[in-house]
Order: sequence, then C-alpha cells, then structure tokens
Amino acid sequence: MLATGAAVTTALAQVDREKIYQWINELSSPETRENALLELSKKRESVPDLAPMLWHSCGTIAALLQEIVNIYPSINPPTLTAHQSNRVCNALALLQCVASHPETRSAFLAAHIPLFLYPFLHTVSKTRPFEYLRLTSLGVIGALVKTDEQEVINFLLTTEIIPLCLRIMESGSELSKTVATFILQKILLDDTGLAYICQTYERFSHVAMILGKMVLQLSKEPSARLLKHVVRCYLRLSDNPRAREALRQCLPDQLKDTTFAQVLKDDTTTKRWLAQLVKNLQEGQITDPRGIPLPPQDSKVLLDCVWPTNRVLKAGSRPGPVEGSLLCPVSSPVCLCDAMFTPATSDKTLFCEAAEGGTIQEMASTKTVLCIQGEQSLQSMAAGSMMRKVKSRTRKKQRYFKLEEDGMTICDMSKKDGKTYATFSVSEVESVREGHQSEVLQSVADEFPAERCLTLVFCGRRGNLDLVAESAEEAGSWVTGVRALLEHLENMGQKERLDQWIRDWFRKADKNKDGRMNFREVRDLLKMMNVDMDELHALHLFMLADKSQSETLEDDEFVLFYKMLTRRDDVRRVFQEYSDDGQRLSLCDLEDFLRDEQLEGESSPQRALEIVHRYEPSEADKRLQAMSIDGFLMYLSSREGSIFNPRQQSVYQDMTQPLCHYFISSSHNTYLLEDQLIGHSSVEGYIRALKRGCRCVELDCWDGPNGEPIIYHGHTLTSKILFKDVVIAVEKYAFRASKCPVILSIENHCGVEQQRVMAQHLIEILGDKLLKDPLDGKIHDKLPSPKELMGKILIKGKTIGKLEESQSGVAEESLVGEVSDEDEIADIDEEGSNNADRGKKSKGQLSRQLSDCVVYCRTVHFSSFEHSRLHSKFCEMSSFTESKARKLIRTAGADFVHHNARQLTRVYPGGLRTDSSNYDPQDMWNVGCQLVALNFQTAGEEMDLNDGLFSQNGRCGYVLKPAFMRSCERRFDPEHPEDREEYQPMRLVIQVISGQQFPKVSSKEGSIVDPLVRVEIHGVPLDQAKQETRHIENNGFNPQWYDALQFTLHAPELALVRFVVEDHDMASKNDFIGQYTLPFTCILQGYRHVPLLSKDGTSISPSSLFVHVRIMKP
Repeated sequence: MLATGAAVTTALAQVDREKIYQWINELSSPETRENALLELSKKRESVPDLAPMLWHSCGTIAALLQEIVNIYPSINPPTLTAHQSNRVCNALALLQCVASHPETRSAFLAAHIPLFLYPFLHTVSKTRPFEYLRLTSLGVIGALVKTDEQEVINFLLTTEIIPLCLRIMESGSELSKTVATFILQKILLDDTGLAYICQTYERFSHVAMILGKMVLQLSKEPSARLLKHVVRCYLRLSDNPRAREALRQCLPDQLKDTTFAQVLKDDTTTKRWLAQLVKNLQEGQITDPRGIPLPPQDSKVLLDCVWPTNRVLKAGSRPGPVEGSLLCPVSSPVCLCDAMFTPATSDKTLFCEAAEGGTIQEMASTKTVLCIQGEQSLQSMAAGSMMRKVKSRTRKKQRYFKLEEDGMTICDMSKKDGKTYATFSVSEVESVREGHQSEVLQSVADEFPAERCLTLVFCGRRGNLDLVAESAEEAGSWVTGVRALLEHLENMGQKERLDQWIRDWFRKADKNKDGRMNFREVRDLLKMMNVDMDELHALHLFMLADKSQSETLEDDEFVLFYKMLTRRDDVRRVFQEYSDDGQRLSLCDLEDFLRDEQLEGESSPQRALEIVHRYEPSEADKRLQAMSIDGFLMYLSSREGSIFNPRQQSVYQDMTQPLCHYFISSSHNTYLLEDQLIGHSSVEGYIRALKRGCRCVELDCWDGPNGEPIIYHGHTLTSKILFKDVVIAVEKYAFRASKCPVILSIENHCGVEQQRVMAQHLIEILGDKLLKDPLDGKIHDKLPSPKELMGKILIKGKTIGKLEESQSGVAEESLVGEVSDEDEIADIDEEGSNNADRGKKSKGQLSRQLSDCVVYCRTVHFSSFEHSRLHSKFCEMSSFTESKARKLIRTAGADFVHHNARQLTRVYPGGLRTDSSNYDPQDMWNVGCQLVALNFQTAGEEMDLNDGLFSQNGRCGYVLKPAFMRSCERRFDPEHPEDREEYQPMRLVIQVISGQQFPKVSSKEGSIVDPLVRVEIHGVPLDQAKQETRHIENNGFNPQWYDALQFTLHAPELALVRFVVEDHDMASKNDFIGQYTLPFTCILQGYRHVPLLSKDGTSISPSSLFVHVRIMKP
C-alpha cells in the first residue's frame, strides 16, 4: 500500500527540509562541504525555496565563493582535474539556483557575484574539465537572462560578459557556443541591449564581422543549428534603422544566394527568418540629411550618415562593456526563441486552380475526392475555415485554412491580407487527433474547449500543427475530412498514385493556370524535374504530343508527353530480352523471367497468371494472358518488385526465445526533441518513438515541485515535463505500432518520497499492462519471451534485494546506494579523466515501492564478464556508455557476445553528445547488445541503420539475433567471424542500372543534380565497405549507370546494406539526395527497385533506384 495523505506528505517534507538545512550547515565545514554540495545540487529543482535558504544562511554564499576562488590557481597554468571541476560545478549549480530565483536575483546582482565566474570564461583549454567548467559558468548567466528581467540586462551591460561571449563564439567548442549565444541573443532581443549594440559603429561592426565569419565557416562546415541563430541575429539587427542600413552593404553573399538551400531544405523557420531579413533590407533606402537618396555603393558615406563620426553616447546613457567586442549568435533550440517569430508550417508550393473547361480530366480531382467517404466534411474543408493556429499559450494567430481544388493540398493563409503562408499535402500528414491531445493544446485547455481543438501530426520529425476551430462542428468536419483523405491515400492503387504524381507536375508547370502547357512552361517543367534536355529534342517531344496542333498540351496530350518523357529504356531492354515478339510477355516468358532472373524457384503458370491479372492495365492483354511493357513496369515498381522481401515485412521470426536473444529498438533521452543542453522536452518524443516501433524508452526522473516528479536532462537548461504525463502517453501509445513488450528505462534521481509517487503513477495509470510480478508467479532460470510478454510494460531500474527476496517480502524497506546506473554527469567525468580523477555516480535512497515495480530488468553494477558469468542472475542487466562498450569490444569481444547470450545489455550515447548526435550502433549489435539506445530525434546515418535493422519482422521492434550469438556453448568473435563452425561467407554483386525522379537539392534556378550512388555494407569490421558509381552530369530524372559493385560478407547475418544517392560536387561535400537501408538477409535477387527515403526517413516517392542483385558463394 502506498503512503498517502496530507499528514504523511507533510512529515516527509519536513524530514526532507531538515536534511536540506543539515546540508546547508555542512557547507561551512571544509570536511563535509563536498558531499553537501553534491546533495544540494541534486535538490535545487525540487525545493522551490532553496535559493532563499542558501542566501539567508550565515556563511553559505561565502563558502560557495570560496569554492570558486580555490580553483583560480588551477586555471593558469591549466591544471584543473575532473574531480576539481565536478566539485566547483556543484557550487556553481547552487549559484544558478540563487540567480534564477525572484527573491534572491536582485541581491545576487547587487553583490556582483557573476564577476567571480568571469575568470572561468577567460579560459581557453579544450580539456573536458575546463569545458564543463565553462558550460556550468555560462549556465549561471543563462539562468539570469532567461528571466527576461530588465535589471539583468542593465547589469550585464556594465560588465565584460559580451566580449567574453564573443570570444567563446569565435573560438569555443560547439557546446560553449550554444549557451554563450543564448546569453548574447537574450541581450540582443532586449530593446536596451539592441540599442546599446547599435549605438556606435565600432560595436555594430564587430557584430557584423563575427557574424560574417560565422557565415563563412558555415558555408564550409554546414550546421543547421548554428545557421538558424546567425540568421536570427541578423534579423534582430535589421529591426534597428542604423544597423539595417549598414547591413545592406555587409550582409554576406552566402545569405543572399542558394549556398544554404540544402542545409535549410527542411527548416521552414530559418527560411522564413531569412526571407524576412532580405525583405527588411530591401524595403526603403537611406537618405542624407537633405533627404537625397545615397548611392548604395558609397558605404563610407552610408556609415557616416548612419553612425555620426563623433560616435559618443548621449548624455545620461549608461556606460557599457568594451566597445568593439560584441556578439555572434550560434545554435540554440527553437524553444529558447519562442518570442522571436512564428515558424511557417511548410515550404510554399505553387498550385494552380483548374480552369473551366480544357483541363485534363484527372485534374478535376475535387469531384473525385468528394465522392469518397466524408463528402460533406470535405466540402466544408474546400469552402475553407478560419481557425487559430496555436504555437504556445501566448502565441495564437488567426489563419484561414482551405482544401485546394486538387483535393490533396491544404493552404494556410493570413486573415488580414489573404497571403499564403504555407501549403502542405495531405500525404505529409500521419494522423489527426481530436481535443486537447497535444501539450500545446493542453496549455490552452482553460481557454478553448476540447471539442473545438484538433492536431495534425506530420510524418517524420516535423512538428505538429495545433488548431482551434470557431465551432465544434467545424472542428469535427476537419477531423472527419482529413481522416477520410488519409484513408483514401492508404487505399490508393499504384496507378492512382502515379496519376496523382502526374497531376502534381502539371500543376507545377502550368504557371499561368489556364489548364494548358505551352512550350515555355514545358521547358520550366523539365528543369523542375531535374532533366537537362536539348531544347530541340524537347521541342520535338512537345510537337509529337501536340496532336491538336494548338501549340499547347492539354488532356491526353500531356499524358502522352509524360509517357514519352518517362520512357524506361532500361526496363524495356529487360522486357525485350524475355519477350518472343518484343511486344508482350507470354505466361511462358514471364515464368522464365521469374525463375531465371528473380530466382523465385520453380515458378508456376499460376504464379505468372496472378502477376498478369494484378499488374497488367490492358484488359485485352489480360484476356490473352500476356503482359505488356506497361504491366511489366508496374510489376517491377510494385512491392513484389522491391528489393525488400515482402514476406519478411511481417512478423516472420520465432518470438518464443528469451528477451536477451533479440535486438530491441531503443531510444535515449526520449523526452528531448532537440539537443541535450537547452533543448525542448516533450511528451511528443515518447509518442513519436513508440509509433516508430521503439520498444525501450528512457525516463530521466528528478524531484519536481508540488511533490510531482519531473523528467528533463538534469543540470541543464532543457525544459521539464511531468513524469505523470509521460506515463499517460506511454499507456496510450505503447502498443499502437507493435504488441511486443515495452521497457521503461528509469534513470532515477528522485528522493524516496517522489519515488513513491512514481510507483503510484506507474501502478494506477498502466494498470494491468504493468508487469509487477514474474509470469505465472514463478521464478524461472531464463528471461521470458516477447510472445509471453505481449502487451506488457516492463520497468528497468535499480532494486532492493534479489528477485527471490522481493517476491518473498524479506527485502529491506529502503536501500542506500546508487539509485541509477546511468548518471551522465559522472559519465562525462569518466570519459574525460584518468582513473584517479573519475567522478562517482550519485548515491541516494531507493524506495521499496518503486523497486517492486522492477521484475526482469534489474540493473546492477558491471564488474567483469567473469564475475557476471559466475554470479549474475538472468534478470540482471547492466548499462554502458558507448566508450565503455567500445573498450569492452576491443578487449573482450567474444566474451561480450557470450555475456549477451545470457543477459540484457543497454548501451547509450556518451554524456558529451549534447548535440544529440549518435554513435554507430553496428559496433554494439556485432557483440549482441540488445538495447542499443539512440537519439531518435536526430536524423542521420546512425538512425538510418537503426530503421533499416528494425524494418523487418513487422517493424515490431524485436529482431532475433543470429543463432551463433544466442548460444552459450558457441563462441563468436566479431573481429574473427571466420572462426566458427557454420562460417559461410557470401558474395554480393549489385549492378546499379538507373535512377528515377530524384528530388532537387538546390533551389537555384536551372540547377540540376549530378547523381552518384554509393552502396555501403555495415557489419562486422571485416565486412565494412563502401563503393560508388561514377556520377552522371545534369540528369536527376532518369540517369543510367550500369555500374557493378561487388562485396564479400563474412558475417552476412549481421550485415546491413545502405544505398545512398548524392549530388556530386567537385568543390565541396556532396549533397544528400536520398537513401535506403535494409538487412542483407531481407534482400531479394534479380531486377529490383530500391525506394528512396529522405534524410528524415520519410518516403520521397516516386524517387527510386533500379538495380540487379546476385548473391553467391565466393
């Protein structure tokens, strides 16, 4: 029974406060100070009045300052150790608490305490102890500016914080740059700060110089995060008339051309900021004192006019920091810029309205779409609705939303001027939610009733669109209508999807919206489609298609032009090789093709007939039991013609093995949507991960206010969410994508009281889904299987006593020790220091109630593989940072495999990956680690591999490990895969034949990609390999290579094959176009299409590769 009631809560709170006072008193004694610093720093989030308690306690602030001053001798020369850094950072964490509290902030500033931190910001050492010291010092200043109080800005402008931040921005690490930019950006966003920076030419010019350096560096080493805030800083400067005039002369060319088009391809916020910046600089022109416009090239006259040559402060103006040393913005997450600009929903796209008469019949798609289920709702959407677009509790804008005539595009327009802000396709929407089913809408629940609210959830990592309709009926119409459109899309056949694609191109090409295409529009169409075609040849195709000789293409003429344009000579060559007459494939011809090329075994006439009836569009050919070239192409472009074996896309593996015999899709710091330092925490992180099939999510739990545990990345500026809200989301979404068991990895930093609250929430909210006892009430000698645990949620965490003791009730009521096996602050110290200086993981008291929620995933400290083999139980598991895991792989890879055949292992990113980057998961899979946790919010090669591995077996989140990794009797060493009995290497030969309809990567007019294809093998070290085709110049529409790439695989059961298409660039890094990753064991042989995915992992259909695959013994 859980402890509840006001009396018990009050008693516990009193005990906790007594401990707080005890630790505060212990700060006065050098002997007890270190432990007191550690314990108090952990409590700063959960004790609301800790700051006043510290400030008003005799000698406490002096003790904290003494800790800071004691470090000064270790700064120069730089001899700071990890232990020293960790200790002083705990003191700084308490000062951050004082700095952010409204009761102590003014006194904190009046005492000039921030000046004690400035020597730390002067350091330049790149070692981790110094980096940690700078980050935490900046965090104190960050806590000050985050309050948006005028007195903070006034104080900072009288100190050297701006030149210090500038120094860090120019030469610091990315982490330091992030927080320093946040501070400087807050100053710039303040009107006083902006006026001060733009007061003199020297100050502004220094800003412009550093920003220019940043832009130049970003053009060489692109970073969307950094670029976002460089652009935002320029935009804020353009709000000042003086700076705006000067920026017309000194804005870098890279921000005016398409240098960053690829980097910003998916970043609608920054693109909008950049567009607004350019617009600001284009409006108006500076004049001299007589009102005569100045020539733009005369920059000296310009600057002398904007900033008078005396450049002195007005009487009464406050003195400020060193002139000429100012700010340069770097990356910080969007959540820190909520007061800046409302992001656009998506890129603006051109769409045409169907003209009356003379349009292609397929273009009149509204009538067709309105006939599907939900006709009345779709008609309401087509008429348009005024709705509030909600970004936060304080950011709500009226927008006019309308379903376009194509029946697939939704337009977002301004209420005031009718300007279109964004359009998006229904195909980009994953689902629609009703009511207050997002954090944003929950925050305005007291203002808008649930029946008027809806949320559009987009595919990939794109943010949600939260809307409030004028009435419940209108909201219901949009919910019903969008769901009907999504169902229609889901039920679309292959031909319908192709028709939709043709319609999209027609709308893009029909610039004058008359329902016809003239030759000029055809030329533009070719450029949009990545085709570099000779103009005479293009005119020839145009004239052939213009049957009416009207010098325009309409109706069937456009379809004919499209077919000539998309003629697949590569497929025709294969077709004619097997066709007796070159016109059709008989059933016998098709049988031969399926048997000899596609290697489908003894293909029967019945199988060939099934394919004819399924894919042949001509009824006449169906009656002849034959297949035309169109039907053959439809078959090769279908799911059956894909490189991924469709039989392995459903659950096909044995699901009765112990949990430790499976790779399990796992997420790290699931709550974060951005970086690990100042990023946004959200319940949406859990929803997205679970809907992608992730089966292990992480909850980083800390004591929160009002007795409610919170989740966030401790000791950082990341936002916080309630533990309870996360558990509610898990209960709702855990088994939407898969019925296989979900593991909640608890990183516990809470005190006993809030641990009991955690246990209560888990039990009450999850109900029967929570596994609280061993299956059948019996303790077996091995872990249960996914099949036995279907629909169950398991808790991973520390426990009191062993499984037998907890079941018999003889375990202690509480336990003092390490309450979490994953302390990332300690991990940073461990990764960056020698053994003598390694940080210790935090210790605390563990609640019996929370311990009893843990059954099969009981985390224990790892000593050695030998110790685990002799003493560890099947239900015990350990967690490793990536660096610790790699060390074990290097020194004892075979032992690691053997260990993972008996027990679960979790690997997670190192603490220094605060940008939410990922490590290579393949190294961990090679030794059988099951829970290889990645930052799901960060797209890239590592997540491509994760998605590729778990794309099989019904995307259920569990993949059975190879037999040689599941046996405790066999030994497998990934460094020597040949040393095993069943060793059978394979040779993979892939002929890359052609590509189809690649998307453009540059918005520059006339730009056409030069594609190349790289095939990568990810597996054991001996199998790691990459090979590329040559690049094809100026053809992203239908390039052809016929290049053969060969690989030898020594452990094919572990290999992943990744296809990458890039735009070749001799002068800089190639631009990414698309990729596709799949397990080697899921590859089908023969002529196959490879569907391409975006960097975000979403489909970019109809972009694909056409390949021929052969797998054989070497």
